[in-house]
Amino acid sequence: MALTKVTGQGIGSIDTEGTIKLDGNYPTGTGNVALGDTALDDGSLSGGSNTAIGSAAMTANTSGASNTALGQNALASNSSGSSNVAIGSHAGYTTTTTGDGTFVGVGAGQNATSADHNTYVGRYAGGDMTSGTKNTIIGRYAGNSGGLDIRTSSNNVVLSDGDGNPRVYIDNAGTNYIWSTSAPMIWGRNETNGAVTGLAYCNTASHIGSFTGQVFRVMCDGDVENANNSYGSLSDIKLKENIVNANSQWDDLKALQVRNYNFKEETGYSTHTQIGLIAQEVELISPNLVGQSIDNETNETTKTVNYSVLYMKAVKALQEAMTRIETLEAKVATLEGE
Repeated sequence: MALTKVTGQGIGSIDTEGTIKLDGNYPTGTGNVALGDTALDDGSLSGGSNTAIGSAAMTANTSGASNTALGQNALASNSSGSSNVAIGSHAGYTTTTTGDGTFVGVGAGQNATSADHNTYVGRYAGGDMTSGTKNTIIGRYAGNSGGLDIRTSSNNVVLSDGDGNPRVYIDNAGTNYIWSTSAPMIWGRNETNGAVTGLAYCNTASHIGSFTGQVFRVMCDGDVENANNSYGSLSDIKLKENIVNANSQWDDLKALQVRNYNFKEETGYSTHTQIGLIAQEVELISPNLVGQSIDNETNETTKTVNYSVLYMKAVKALQEAMTRIETLEAKVATLEGE
């Protein structure tokens, strides 16, 4: 069947396999559509169900199937990748064997050579990504800015602003990060009256913006502050069992070494002098007070001290001290009465 203009001049045809051939493009395969100079122009094309609209769109495709490329040079280098969607000039430009990718925006995923199952939405979104897979980027973040470099990483989620700065990042372990150039980073807003309450997180130890209405703050030097100085824990008897009196904590508390120290400058923590305990020393006396965390990137282990439990041990030791004091007071009173 011939395709004709109103003037009667032929502009293409549909062959027996259902392939549309327009403006001098003659793609082979089954069910392909090509519109634009050199779109789907590879002479050995065998893949089917492709749609290429735009100059050089999918121009190198051979066995790739079920792709959609809209825009100049969209999926231009794709040869065997299938089930991709690229919308925008140079979207998915260097993709060759990648499959199941979605690239929406000028230059979106333009350097992804072999990176399956990625979703990049926005101008230049994921434009610097190369081999990472299963990433989702929304906004203009290209893959390496704002101190975040995931160009070869996988299973990440990034929400960025129009300048390409990452604002929300979820890594492949599910850890959430939030970027802010001014404080606070997180607001809680009362949905009844619109008042700003709840959680606020700052980017410096001394500045968090307006304090009005904030009931809880996490400062960037590690301090935690709240409006009423009340910190609680679940304690209802209905939740507990095996309730017995705690053993003596006298010896544990007496053996602990309370130290002055400061953090090393290279840790990035505040270097002012502090008072506290050393985890490795505590571990020798009361191992259950010590925990540890593992860095997801370096696998380095860092020990921590559970100060909230230490406070309860201190309460028990204080009770023991009070009992001893009262015993001594009674003896003194007896002696003075003689």
